Parts: sequence; C-alpha cells; structure tokens
Amino acid sequence: MTPAKVIPFRPCAKPTIPRGAQPACPILLEAERLLEVAHDLHKALRSFRRSTRRCLACPRSGACPAMRHITGNLDAAIRELTRHWKLDRF
Repeated sequence: MTPAKVIPFRPCAKPTIPRGAQPACPILLEAERLLEVAHDLHKALRSFRRSTRRCLACPRSGACPAMRHITGNLDAAIRELTRHWKLDRF
C-alpha cells in the first residue's frame, strides 16, 4: 500500500474562498485571514533571510548572540506549531 501523497503548503498562493461557499461563513472568513497572515509571515521570513546574508561578512557571524537568540526562537515556534497541529506525524 502506497502512502498518501502530501501536498506541500504554498504560502505564496493567495487564499481564496471556495466557489459556492457562503462568504459570511465565519470559519471560511477566519481561514482566509489565517492564510493571509501565513502569506505575510512567509514574505517576512524571506526578507529576514535576505537581510541576514549581510551577517556573512561579519567577523562574529558564527558566535553572534543576537542571531542565536532569534533563530532559536524561530526554531522553537516552528516546532511548537508542528507538534500542536500534529504535522510531525507524516
């Protein structure tokens, strides 16, 4: 038996309400807002990654306490979301 194919999350796609759905449905409206925030977060993380390329020229880049702190917090947040939504079971 082959495992189900996992469709990767694409935060760069603009969220849409399914055709025929009631636009006043609070669940669909909340889902649309959530996807918009995910899209914004994805853009912000890409921008942050580009800006951290400047750190490569810094002589202290390997031992920077600020970058360790920031990346540690990002890693912890991603792990918490993964556990909370049970995404680590795939």
